[in-house]
Amino acid sequence: MDGAKTQTAFFRGRCLKGAQLPLQAGYTGYVVEKQPPSSTGDDAAPERWKATSTFDQLTYWNHETVPTSVDPVRRAVDWAGLSVQVSHPQPVPFALEHGHRVFVAPRRRAVCGA
Repeated sequence: MDGAKTQTAFFRGRCLKGAQLPLQAGYTGYVVEKQPPSSTGDDAAPERWKATSTFDQLTYWNHETVPTSVDPVRRAVDWAGLSVQVSHPQPVPFALEHGHRVFVAPRRRAVCGA
C-alpha cells in the first residue's frame, strides 16, 4: 500500500494481508471495555464504557490481497482529515493568498471556490 510494509497472517486457514495505517493528525483511537451495569437495577440506565488504552495507528486486513489506497477502510480514514477541512474552511485572507476565488453573500459566511 503506497510503499508501506505489508504483513501476512492466517486466520482459520485464510491468508490475510495487512498494512499499518496511521490515524489522521488530531485523532486518537480508543480501546473501550463495557462496564457492568449500575447496582441500582435501573433498566433504563445507559450502557457505560471505559477507555482502557489508546492508539495512533491500526493494522487493517484484506483477504488474500495487499491493501491499497482505494480500499474502503483507507478512504474512510482519509475522509476524517478531509472532512475537517470541508467543515472548517480557511478564512478569506488565507484563500485570497492562495489564489482561490472568494464569493461573499450578505449575512453569510464567505464561501471559497477553487
